[in-house]
Amino acid sequence: MSQFGSEPVRDPGDLGFDKPRLARLKRWMQRYADTGRWPGGAVLIARHGELAFFGCAGRADVEAKRPWRRDLIARIYSMTKPVTAVALMMLYEEARVHLDDPVEAYLPEFKNRQLLIPDATSLDQTVPVKTKMTIRHLLTHTSGLSLFTNPGILGEAYAKEKLGLALAYGGLDKMVRRIAELPLEWEPGTKWQYSTGLDVIGRIVEVVSGMTLDKYFATRIFEPLGMTDTGFSVPGSEIGRFPPLYEAMAGGMALHEAPQVSEWRQGKVDTFCGGGGLVGTIDDYWRFAEMLRAGGELNGERILSPAL
Repeated sequence: MSQFGSEPVRDPGDLGFDKPRLARLKRWMQRYADTGRWPGGAVLIARHGELAFFGCAGRADVEAKRPWRRDLIARIYSMTKPVTAVALMMLYEEARVHLDDPVEAYLPEFKNRQLLIPDATSLDQTVPVKTKMTIRHLLTHTSGLSLFTNPGILGEAYAKEKLGLALAYGGLDKMVRRIAELPLEWEPGTKWQYSTGLDVIGRIVEVVSGMTLDKYFATRIFEPLGMTDTGFSVPGSEIGRFPPLYEAMAGGMALHEAPQVSEWRQGKVDTFCGGGGLVGTIDDYWRFAEMLRAGGELNGERILSPAL
């Protein structure tokens, strides 16, 4: 098994890859940086637990001209969702939840939901929901919930209230209660729509486990897997490894958030969203992905059954 961060890149041909074609990735990455599509980034490709390709391009700090490095702590946004799903499935394996349980069994605020009527122009144009929302609906984005990026009046309401977006909302419990107060856009189980479903799953993990989501992740997933740089905030001692956040603009990159004032600084985050919010290194996420690829186990630490 590789050492995640210190291992050499294997000959891609030995792992079933075409070396010249993999080399195109570095040129593609550099072209994105040169044309202002992104400031910089990294790509890691592994197979059978062995490193086939790693490349960095561009800058972590445009103003200071610091290059992107492998050990940088990056915002991983919606790649938080697979971690939340694993957390839920760990509770499923312990027979503490069932995928077809109604959400209201754990979160009473989801009782008596309302559904927007077709072509509604205001959030009070609703009828009662006929189908109870289940945990399976949340996991598969078929719950009828919305997201701040979705079009329509419900998506606009989520964006206005920063539901699934704010790292400081007063707690995940408060945010999920507000989600529950808003109507659904579809009957559960009838349509797929990207949503805050995994944020609600995160709250269910908190209720069932009796732990806040950050603590559950840390003790049940990150520590066993050796994901030492992954969490919901960046310690002050590691701010130097946390790059600024940029926005692509005409003519180049505009600074959106400097590390020193970032909302991800330790002590600033109070809402641990299951749908997005984690930060971590590329090698930490490789550990998580390798655990899944290897059937739920990494270096003797079993997180999930291979049956899942």
